[in-house]
Amino acid sequence: MPGLNAHAGLGFQQALSSETVLACKPAPEVYQLAIDTAGCPPERVLMVAAHAWGLRGAQATGMRTAYVQRPVGDPPASSDVFDWRFDGLGELITALTVR
Repeated sequence: MPGLNAHAGLGFQQALSSETVLACKPAPEVYQLAIDTAGCPPERVLMVAAHAWGLRGAQATGMRTAYVQRPVGDPPASSDVFDWRFDGLGELITALTVR
């Protein structure tokens, strides 16, 4: 991960793996790992994904959710209610930096 971080100019401080909790999304343990690592209440943690099934799992643990439309993904069902929906990462970045 450090190589990807440096090459892409990303600002990752830490990378988490579901291997740590011996589970895969959408198991609650995976999302709880993120919440515990963040050290704040789940409603202060934002899960961003192009896969609605992953956002549903995050939502079940109390996390905030942002769906980002991608060419390949799992679009939300009409019954899904996520905190945010964006057409691309640019919109997400704008929304987060305006706050």
